[in-house]
Amino acid sequence: MKRSFRLSVKLLILCLFTFILPEVAWAHGNISNLPAPVQIMQYRLLIYMNPNDFVSRNKMAMVLLRTNKVDAAKAQLDYILEKDPKNFDALDGLGILLMKQGHMDEARARLLQAEGLRPNDPMVHLHLYVLYKELGQKALAEAEMKRVKGLCKDQKMAAKIKAELKFIEGTGKIPGAGL
Repeated sequence: MKRSFRLSVKLLILCLFTFILPEVAWAHGNISNLPAPVQIMQYRLLIYMNPNDFVSRNKMAMVLLRTNKVDAAKAQLDYILEKDPKNFDALDGLGILLMKQGHMDEARARLLQAEGLRPNDPMVHLHLYVLYKELGQKALAEAEMKRVKGLCKDQKMAAKIKAELKFIEGTGKIPGAGL
């Protein structure tokens, strides 16, 4: 009986998505352009329908982090890493979260794990740059920024990196976060 009820609720939610927000119902639409509270609601619905949707969980964690809901963001990242310890996005996100909390050694460990999984990802090198800069390790910070610049292939990526740097350093907000 309970299973049938849950299935009915999921179908009702799917129907509501289909008729009210069709662009979100199919292929998730572009949730990142919505205001933060709406993003969180959308991601919660997607996670409700598929608890192991790690992409949605990670995106929700980043929105939660941007809105200073650090414990809730950490819970999402921890859930992902419990199920998938080598999840690049969760390791990178947890590195950011730990850095913002001042847990620099733990942040470094998570970011280096992420870098090991995707050594050519410019964002993880950007996060390492910020970490080393915060730690006063100028040579390491400069080496990471050099990697970021070498991995940045176009203007779109450069703009994304600039916005991310502003967010991480606390001087701005990421466009599309709805904040």
